[in-house]
Amino acid sequence: MGLMNFISGTSSAINIYDLTFKSIDTIFWYSIIYYQFIVISFAILYYKRAYHCLYLGNILPLLSSGVDMVQNKSRNTIPKTTTNEIHKKLKVAI
Repeated sequence: MGLMNFISGTSSAINIYDLTFKSIDTIFWYSIIYYQFIVISFAILYYKRAYHCLYLGNILPLLSSGVDMVQNKSRNTIPKTTTNEIHKKLKVAI
């Protein structure tokens, strides 16, 4: 019986050791991944020069301006009628 208690005691100690060090290891790796995520996101923000995106109050205007830019993209293309009118005015002016 003493031998069985010794074996079970050491196995439980090994299990506790494994659990603590595995959890510390996973916390370590998760913290590294989290740190890299923060660094990469700040690098992207710095590259885009969107410092105001860091503040929550300005994210919605930023998104709405992005939507406006996408919607205005089709409006900014010059239709053929205006180019034809410009050519006519140029010919008249010349």
